[in-house]
Amino acid sequence: MKVKCGDHLSVGDEIAEIIDTYEGDVIEVIKSPCEGCLFYHGSNPLIYSNTAIAKIIKDTDFI
Repeated sequence: MKVKCGDHLSVGDEIAEIIDTYEGDVIEVIKSPCEGCLFYHGSNPLIYSNTAIAKIIKDTDFI
């Protein structure tokens, strides 16, 4: 992952990349959909579908 837990994220910040396991090419970049603090990120390099790779606490949740 490009960021670590506790980092403050803005909308559009890169969180991770999806990489083709055979070619090594970047298929897609995962970006932050909101502004907030990165609370959780998966540590396993292999992530299955429908599995959370990151959780963000929105800044509005602190108010």
